Amino acid sequence: MSVLASASADADIAVVGAGVAGLAAAGLLRGKGLRVALLERGARTGGRAWTDRPAALGGAPFDHGPQWLHAAQRNPLIALAQSRGVAVHPDTPWDDRSLVMDPPGRPAASTAYDDAEARWQDVVRARLGGADTSLARAAQAVADDPWTATIEAWEGAIIAAGDADELSLHDWHANALEGENFVAPGGLGALVAACLAPDAGEVRLGVRVTGIEAEPGGVRVLTDQGVLRAGAALVTVSTGVLRAEAIAFAPALPNHVLRALDGLPMGLLSKIALRAADAERFGLKPATGVFRRLEARGAPFLSTIFWAGGTDLAVGFVGGRAAWALAGRPDEAASFMLDDLAATLGHDVRRHLVPGLATRWGEDACFLGAYAYATPGNAGARAVLGAPLWDGRLMFAGEACATDGLAGTVAGAYLSGRHAAQAMLGCLQPARPDGFPGAARSV
Repeated sequence: MSVLASASADADIAVVGAGVAGLAAAGLLRGKGLRVALLERGARTGGRAWTDRPAALGGAPFDHGPQWLHAAQRNPLIALAQSRGVAVHPDTPWDDRSLVMDPPGRPAASTAYDDAEARWQDVVRARLGGADTSLARAAQAVADDPWTATIEAWEGAIIAAGDADELSLHDWHANALEGENFVAPGGLGALVAACLAPDAGEVRLGVRVTGIEAEPGGVRVLTDQGVLRAGAALVTVSTGVLRAEAIAFAPALPNHVLRALDGLPMGLLSKIALRAADAERFGLKPATGVFRRLEARGAPFLSTIFWAGGTDLAVGFVGGRAAWALAGRPDEAASFMLDDLAATLGHDVRRHLVPGLATRWGEDACFLGAYAYATPGNAGARAVLGAPLWDGRLMFAGEACATDGLAGTVAGAYLSGRHAAQAMLGCLQPARPDGFPGAARSV
């Protein structure tokens, strides 16, 4: 295969960001024999797929970011993991291990939540044939149902990392995850490290990209460690980083791309981990999920999984505005969780649980959030952001660009990275009539 850039260039393609999308793209491009410069601002690869063994949690494996392989029937990472000998298996279905509480300390009637959710789904889905609106507005017909606030918090703040009144109905529906969830016992971040990093090859860590400029025959990538010349740039950083204008583009990004970025803000889903201080387990079996009925729409919502994997951890999930309010405040986050669990379970949990850690995606300059959601009227923004620019020499990829119903997931990031890499090859090396790669286009 002929190269995309001149021999004097540093690389055929510069891939910016070594998260899941960047690793997937680099692996595919290197597999085609191309020279790839994979640049990562942080000190590690994997991006938001990160398994750690924090001392604060007793050295137990802990996924700071995603921990499930969603939509197993169409998730390519499951087959990839199995082919590499990395253990994965179906998770226990949520309905079989969840406990919904009508506080304080009272389990809700077994069918109350399920019946309310069925009503809510019917009302919301009936609005799909019309103009896009917010998920909350679509559910206005059941606003007075005592479970609507809880269902909205689950579907919005927890699942989409954005509150229901700010979330596109059409985008929510397009990315509704169905089917089994798989888990990796060693952590999803560890799976990414084992399965994607080897194919991606060398990564230059600690390199902050500050600008990307088009030039005849390629691009100039400006970094805090000098200038790199390449045939093209594939950018996989978050929409939070792009919206913060951490990378300058010349020529400037066109208005339709800027509008797409505005329509895809970063949501925040944070984890708060507490450790058991003694043998008290509140009568909860390992991996039990607990949440409570909310009294008001838009109220802060916590969903907690207790003792998963035989650990002594209670891991709470909080999303949307409530998560942003707690970002960078680990002590307040722990207090919020303890107060909520006390109200939910009716126990004095403070004597039995002690703070461990809170994740930091909101304040980490490499991400500035957990994953992107679409605001009302912007369900098409993902496709706009993922389209080629500069005659194919600039592309964006990542979970925010996923248009296959897997946005916000590791599989969505993986497929987006590979799709962008393939599209870039198609733009830059059109086939000649004889079937051989053609010359690269100029910008």
